[in-house]
Amino acid sequence: MKERHLESFKNLCSNYVEMGRGSGRLTEKQLHESCKSLLKQVVEFRTKNYFREDLDDFEEFLQNQLDLLNEYRNTGFPVENPEIEGVDHSDLNNRDMIPL
Repeated sequence: MKERHLESFKNLCSNYVEMGRGSGRLTEKQLHESCKSLLKQVVEFRTKNYFREDLDDFEEFLQNQLDLLNEYRNTGFPVENPEIEGVDHSDLNNRDMIPL
């Protein structure tokens, strides 16, 4: 992911830094390495930490699952997966279910 955005991030950063050699200036290589390091840190931070929208999505998922479980508890659990319709069981060999 970070490689995909590295060039555009470098272009953005180069607008705000002085390029060249000397005090307070960056070479092209230094800019490249700095941007690469910063993007790496951002990606690591994003993958190691939960964000509010992630938690909200997960909370919504859990609430939906709890609602389904409560509905099944009241009406009975389905025999088959309710999200899959029209499963063809003709290709199953009944002998596969017989223990040896």
